[in-house]
Amino acid sequence: MSTGQTMADVLYSVEHSIATITLNRPDKLNAVRRQTLRELTQALEESAADTSVRAVIMTGNGRAFTAGKDLDEMFEDLEAIANWSALELRKSIEDFHDLTRIIMSHPAPVVCAVNGVATGVGAELQLAADVRIASTNARIGFPEAQRALFETNGVTWLLPRLIGHGHAQYLLLTGELIDAARGAEIGLFNEVVEPERLMPRAMKIATRLATNAPLTVQGVKRAFARTWEMDLATAMEHETRQNIACLRSQDLREGITAFLEKRPPAYRGR
Repeated sequence: MSTGQTMADVLYSVEHSIATITLNRPDKLNAVRRQTLRELTQALEESAADTSVRAVIMTGNGRAFTAGKDLDEMFEDLEAIANWSALELRKSIEDFHDLTRIIMSHPAPVVCAVNGVATGVGAELQLAADVRIASTNARIGFPEAQRALFETNGVTWLLPRLIGHGHAQYLLLTGELIDAARGAEIGLFNEVVEPERLMPRAMKIATRLATNAPLTVQGVKRAFARTWEMDLATAMEHETRQNIACLRSQDLREGITAFLEKRPPAYRGR
């Protein structure tokens, strides 16, 4: 069973329990305008609410994942922005922050398949994903310091935890654009593949994630979202609670039975 939905800026489909979200403004390098932000938020929320979705792939159409905020739209808005209240400014920023919150709290693991240029918001979004793979064509950077902007989507918290303080500070202060190989070297990407292998590889990873036990996958996501700021004892207590949930689950019996019967498990998330 598959479903598909086409919006103006984002393509969304679900097939075999895997949702695919594709930024679709290739002529603008998938730059994120207000409409893109609304549609991307809608697609992420829809996939999170769909209990049949066991994994999500995010990617871009054309030469870019996304080149970040649509600066043409921002330029048109500059005069209005200068007169916005603090509340209006905060709301515009929080709309972007919501993307990170949705991805990190998403019940299904999110695979980011970076097909090309990923700058600004494009670089930031993939930090919240659970798995990040890149095409050899990918280029990634955080150019805000070059444009008198500032990072959003929790990048100042996520990036140093992912690649270390030194690498993170260098990228944010210089705005340097790095290639996929360098990104993998410092830990931004889990792996780098040739362009023609990007989506097949993303689908293979997503399929594996989708067939794993949902309670365990969700527990790992929650643990990683919470335990960075915990001490060891608190983290182990969190692990204990997740273990108890799994040990009491019907899926545990199914997983062991399937292993003994040498067949794929049919997990039900309970």
